[in-house]
Parts: sequence; C-alpha cells; structure tokens
Amino acid sequence: KMYVSPNARRKGVADHLLARSEQIVRENDIEIIKLESAAVLTAAHNLYARHGFSIGSAFGDHLEDPRSIFLEKQL
Repeated sequence: KMYVSPNARRKGVADHLLARSEQIVRENDIEIIKLESAAVLTAAHNLYARHGFSIGSAFGDHLEDPRSIFLEKQL
C-alpha cells in the first residue's frame, strides 16, 4: 500500500514514490507492474494513469471485485 498523509499531498510525494518504485522494478528486470486499488480512490487512479498504468485484470490471490480496480504497466 502507498499512503501520503494529507499535509504532504500536492507536493509531488506520491509521484516521487511511484517513480522510485518503478525504477527499482526496472533495476530488477521485472517487465510488468500490477496493482490493485480500491474503486473509490479516484485520486490514486489519476496518479497511476499519469504514470502510464492502464486497466488490467485480477492477479495472484485477488478476485474480480466491484470494490477494486486492477491496474498494470508494461515496462
């Protein structure tokens, strides 16, 4: 999970965390990032979209659920 406290929002913290996470993934030769987000977290969905994520499907132990959105990014 990634959470930015309200007093740190709108300062680029989430963008920086996501970009650094992606850098680590690339350094480890991983070709795809998949994540799950609560369907109500539209600010998070906008963040992921800005970073090139698109709608994906359930993965791992996750099941399709209307309360969840699955996103992915091919590297």
